[in-house]
Amino acid sequence: TTLLSETRGSFFALAWALFFLGLLSLRRRHLKLRSVVLSALIAAIAATLFWLGNVEMISARFAQAQQDIALYEAGKADTSIGARFEMWRFAWQEGSSYPLIGPGTAQLNVDKDGWRSAADLAPFGHLHNEFLDAFARRGLLGLAAVLYLFLVPLWLYRRGEERDSPDAAALRLAGRAQVLLYS
Repeated sequence: TTLLSETRGSFFALAWALFFLGLLSLRRRHLKLRSVVLSALIAAIAATLFWLGNVEMISARFAQAQQDIALYEAGKADTSIGARFEMWRFAWQEGSSYPLIGPGTAQLNVDKDGWRSAADLAPFGHLHNEFLDAFARRGLLGLAAVLYLFLVPLWLYRRGEERDSPDAAALRLAGRAQVLLYS
């Protein structure tokens, strides 16, 4: 999906999930030197093949991201990345204004309409980050609930790890990947 969508978010999600799944795999193997070297070698080969096969696409997306960031720093927030930065800035401000239980969606939309920004946030129903959106809408309690919903399944998929059959280990890995990729 990363190759087909060519989105920055999918590249980030892939790197995020592979990093944590690699750590979990190493933990399962009790950090033996052979396992660490093998995991690092596989990751390096995969990254090299991915990079070599998609150099033009990756370079173009990276250049576009750099240009969007430069435009945002110059005060122009109507780019893809600029709009995200403004959403995140608004989410932080909104959550800080209502820290414990948040304003709720109705008040958030009223506040969003009154937000002075170079980017128009009104068309966006979600603030493009699960954790900041939860903090902005439902405060620290809402953020804690979202973290709970991510961390508990990760913890549950950890149980019984030492005596896993290969099938159980594969299912556990799939469950962890699902949680990590959604997060």
